[in-house]
Amino acid sequence: MNQEAKDNHGEPCVVHLHGWSGTGKTFGLEEFERKHPGSIQILTPDSLQQPFDVSIVDFNNYECVAIDEASMWEAKSVASAISKLIIDAKWRGKKIILVTQAEDDLGRMGIELSTEPMKVCLGGRHETLDLTYDGKHVRFREPARV
Repeated sequence: MNQEAKDNHGEPCVVHLHGWSGTGKTFGLEEFERKHPGSIQILTPDSLQQPFDVSIVDFNNYECVAIDEASMWEAKSVASAISKLIIDAKWRGKKIILVTQAEDDLGRMGIELSTEPMKVCLGGRHETLDLTYDGKHVRFREPARV
């Protein structure tokens, strides 16, 4: 991975969280944010193919931004926004979480990342997101089995 794709702790700036409906992707992020206010801004489209407006991203008040249901946003606008957000996230030492159902959704949406993101797959009901937050940085680990 090149330097541009990492935060200031050497971890990938972009996390691709994927898994089929009902595996707990959004629920896990929402629960984590409830327990750790200011950790993750979760952006979900209000309607199918809603244009993604990069100005709604708030890296000043959140350590991480999750673009939930990435394939539900209008593809061209979300792809353009992600390119800009990666630069901003790297500069600020923040993370971007791209949430989709399938591992190949980003490519199908025309989202081209210059380097490989950290991939986290939730594959079943017996997995939970394994996140930590130290008040400044959100970190992912492989899904934990419960």
